[in-house]
Amino acid sequence: MDPRILKSWKDIAAYLRVSISTAQRLERNHRLPVRRPGGRSTAIVAFANEIDGWLRTGPAAKPSEPSSGVAFPSAAKCTSPELLEATIITDVLWSRPSRPPDLGIEIEAFRELVRDMTTRDSLAVLNSLIAHAIRLCKASSAGISLLEKKQNSEQIFRWVAAKGGMEEYIGGTTPRNFSPCGICLERNSAQLFSHPERYYTYLQRVLPMSELLLIPLYVDTQALGTLWVICHDGQRTFDREDARILSSLADFTSVALRTQLLQPEPKEADGENHSLLEAMPGLVITAGTHGDASFFNQRWLEYTGMSLEQARGWGWWRAAIHPEDVTRCENAWRTALRNGQGYDLEYRLRRRHGAYRWQLAHVVPLRNSSGEVAMWLGTSTDIHDRNRPRRAMRDFQDRKRLRTAV
Repeated sequence: MDPRILKSWKDIAAYLRVSISTAQRLERNHRLPVRRPGGRSTAIVAFANEIDGWLRTGPAAKPSEPSSGVAFPSAAKCTSPELLEATIITDVLWSRPSRPPDLGIEIEAFRELVRDMTTRDSLAVLNSLIAHAIRLCKASSAGISLLEKKQNSEQIFRWVAAKGGMEEYIGGTTPRNFSPCGICLERNSAQLFSHPERYYTYLQRVLPMSELLLIPLYVDTQALGTLWVICHDGQRTFDREDARILSSLADFTSVALRTQLLQPEPKEADGENHSLLEAMPGLVITAGTHGDASFFNQRWLEYTGMSLEQARGWGWWRAAIHPEDVTRCENAWRTALRNGQGYDLEYRLRRRHGAYRWQLAHVVPLRNSSGEVAMWLGTSTDIHDRNRPRRAMRDFQDRKRLRTAV
């Protein structure tokens, strides 16, 4: 039988079950048998039987089956400190222009994560978290690498969750003492890499990484691993805002790992998971099924100047909310308790020095596995500056109506 002919990079990549860019790099770096009958600028062809032979006898860097992950601990170690320093560009991260934060989208992502904590298993929560990391950081891929000990006591990182282009490499491992994750934990801070595969050559067998941003994951003083996002195509670069978002998600990840992965029996999130709620941006409140406020995050307490004891129960409504807005807030809250549905409401909240600022409250019920409301979660986003033009127009129209009436 004549060998099957592959007539394009698309055909070759599909045959290897990798991306086109990975197939091209395998030809460039590892002599994947590809031919150009008419010269460098013409179309390419490859023969399936030759590729099969390359897979059997070729270099150790050939691709693994997507379902089995990849293992890298035996990779040869590069010893060029100059190349490593050229690869780590963390200083650039802080000097780049940074886009403004979009706290509304970010807070909504954290609300969804808190809901996931009450209804989904641990792996689903981690997958949801890295999906939000891709969306919020506008990345191509994201994932979580956790530390493991091998039988010989050597430590490795395992990619336990991944989304985007890196999803096919779930289960892969890298050595702690020679990996971007290891550098991130060693320095215990955000780290930005440009083309890490140039130094960590074993990464050449996966997708190109134009930029890799990592945040360390810790519970108390215990190192767990890293949370990371990747840009593959060079069209996107990370900035300070990405580092801030990823740090917030890393705080949430650490708590999720502690409460769901590191305990013998995972338990449903409830009002006592304060560390989880502290990881959320903005002002956060939780209440019991009957409406009594049970938790206020530190940002809320610092914003209002109230203590937790003063704020708990029902008294916080009147103490911190503008007198003209109290009735609307109470009515919305009692309606939610009665029908079990969340709501959005604009109101004014007093800062610790006495000035009131407009907030957008978003209140949602968190339900247990039986569908019953287990607790209420409320977040407040400052919209005072955003509302200023609208309020000015409304005041102008009110004055105009008064003059017309006279």
